[in-house]
Amino acid sequence: PCDGCIPLTIAVAFSCLIHDSFGFSKASTIAPINPRNVCFLHDYETVRGPHFQALFDQVMQQMEGGDDNKRVLIFRGGDESEGTAHSMSMANEGAACQEELLRNDLNLDACETVQLQDHNPMTLEDKIKQFQPNVLWVGSAHGNSFLLRYQTRTSGLDEITARLCGPPSNRRTSPGVLFVGEGAGSVCGGADMAIGYANGDDASAAPEPQFRGMELLGDQSSIFFGNADAIVGNPRFPGCTSVDAMKAQESINVLTPEQVYVWSQNHDDVTSFVMHMGRKGMIEGMQSPRPLVPLFEDDNAAGGRKCQGEPSIDPSRSMQSIGDSEWFEEWDG
Repeated sequence: PCDGCIPLTIAVAFSCLIHDSFGFSKASTIAPINPRNVCFLHDYETVRGPHFQALFDQVMQQMEGGDDNKRVLIFRGGDESEGTAHSMSMANEGAACQEELLRNDLNLDACETVQLQDHNPMTLEDKIKQFQPNVLWVGSAHGNSFLLRYQTRTSGLDEITARLCGPPSNRRTSPGVLFVGEGAGSVCGGADMAIGYANGDDASAAPEPQFRGMELLGDQSSIFFGNADAIVGNPRFPGCTSVDAMKAQESINVLTPEQVYVWSQNHDDVTSFVMHMGRKGMIEGMQSPRPLVPLFEDDNAAGGRKCQGEPSIDPSRSMQSIGDSEWFEEWDG
């Protein structure tokens, strides 16, 4: 086994997790403090099966009420071919298939899809409030991460995600929402959008530059599903001149498409690990890292920060806001 691997079967691993051997604890009646629950994967079709189902159920159990009512809201972005009737039909068909797959596999109580390229950003928050999700499933395996990041920003989804998935510690009424980033969504959920280049995504698909992700794992950490050769020696990743140098930076975690990354932060207990679906759900790289600060702040006492890049490091932040969009003109009459 690799360094940090725990060679346990899926049954033994989750038995340990349930009994708090690895820092997990069954959710109590007390609202969690500064919760953050994140799951990154490359392609659901690759990891689906009983191991992922057990993982999903266990993570949901850590969230107050999460295992009682599983409500998943899927957010999909457009691609370079969007705009044609055929591409829209294909997108809607793919969304319907994914909804049915997730609903049946994960025994969901509710599941709907929002196509970000079609949805009016002025009503997106109302849609989310009406649906009341406890899981935001963002992206797909075949999406373009740069375009998805642009759409999460201009739709306002990134700031809504910050409030739901990274609420402040003084907001006792919110247990937090699980963020699942699939494919392009796992890139957008990280810190550095340069991962999109390593993914082979075309940056020109987005109308404007995208530099920073939603920073759900902190302002330095990103996940890349692929071969380390795409990172090492790449001028877009200064300092990653070798595999050892990349590991020393601890900013990019390179995984295979058969692996799933999990961060679970509840009740002051923080656990991160990787589950390898190709090895019968083996738990790898179990760690107890420092808690992440809230992504969203109600006031200065919350000790958090908003989930958005500063214009000095993310010029796209100063180029367009929700009010500049075409939807604003239509909405305004």
